Amino acid sequence: MRPWSQGLAWAGAAGLLLAVFAAPFLWMLATSLTANQDLFVQAGGQAWLWPERLTWGNYVEVFTKIPMARYLANSLFTAMVHAVIETAVAAGAAFVMTAVGGRWGRRLFWLLFAAWLIPHSFLVLPRFLVTVAWPRLLPASEFWTATRSLDLGWGEMVLGSLLGLDSFLGIILPGCFSATAAFLLATALRQMPRSLLESARLDTGSAWRSFWDICLPGIRAPLVVVGFMAFHGAWRSFTWPLLIASSPEMLTAPVGLMAFQNLYQTQWSLLMAGGVVLTLPSLLLLFIAHRHVIDQAHVYEGESDPL
Repeated sequence: MRPWSQGLAWAGAAGLLLAVFAAPFLWMLATSLTANQDLFVQAGGQAWLWPERLTWGNYVEVFTKIPMARYLANSLFTAMVHAVIETAVAAGAAFVMTAVGGRWGRRLFWLLFAAWLIPHSFLVLPRFLVTVAWPRLLPASEFWTATRSLDLGWGEMVLGSLLGLDSFLGIILPGCFSATAAFLLATALRQMPRSLLESARLDTGSAWRSFWDICLPGIRAPLVVVGFMAFHGAWRSFTWPLLIASSPEMLTAPVGLMAFQNLYQTQWSLLMAGGVVLTLPSLLLLFIAHRHVIDQAHVYEGESDPL
């Protein structure tokens, strides 16, 4: 096959994959810009592929009919804190498995691999029971379960309870240990020369300094990937916040969008407009993470250059 025809074939395959993956988002965008009463043609029941009249007011209604700004703030807070804690815990677990080494290190590695195989749905009920039991395991006091609010001057912002149901910590903490993240970072640390880790520990005199000064800079790109995966997973999480949050002030954005669905009618235009709003932060973070990973790969290539 000639080089130009091979390149054309690869370009055609890439364009086809792009169309397949972009089609749902384009449909969601087109639906969000269509008036709800114009979505379906009465005669054939077919949805318009692109509206003749763009209805930008759907995005305004999303923020006026429901407290979407509060839901987005809840999602942003929980996703950011979750991403930081999950990345830190995964990095620490990966370093411990790498530092132990030998037979016990391999056992920990395969134990983590076995935990990675457990379906996520199997962990929902145990995590829920543990979250409910948190306040009961501590000294009896309303300090853990009392609903708190923050006075902003123009109004109060409900912060929920400290632990248990209807709390930010209840939404964030139970899912902060990810076997996938720890397995990914452990694999990245295993690619580093063990002699480098041992010499760094001898030079610094502590495992913490070797972890902070040598290991973390060496796996910066995997850390960015793990952080993005943690943020994106918490940002789009639906089932767990639905189980934990009960008051309207504690709902996250994916759960809050349920207001546009009921037993008899679904406001598809407003639901898709909210979906577009939810997608934009993930796309922005993906672009930033992608650029960072590519730049870091170029740095590694430069460091390995024999010149």
